[in-house]
Amino acid sequence: LLADKEVVARFYREIEVVSQISHPNIVHAFDAGPVGSTLILAMEFIEGVDLERLVKKSGKLHIAQACDYIHQAALGLQHA
Repeated sequence: LLADKEVVARFYREIEVVSQISHPNIVHAFDAGPVGSTLILAMEFIEGVDLERLVKKSGKLHIAQACDYIHQAALGLQHA
């Protein structure tokens, strides 16, 4: 996809927009660019475990916990 100039241009446009968003439920993007023949995205480090690993480790979420995670994601999406 790196050979497709439209795809690369869209990547940079999206990073420019995302880097301007600030919300507690959205990971902040700091910078993006080429490293060798690869495009990279530098973003905020969030301490903790991701949802996929949490479910694999602990099993199904309790309804209240799942609803809380969905609510947090919805708040971030609404802000974006």
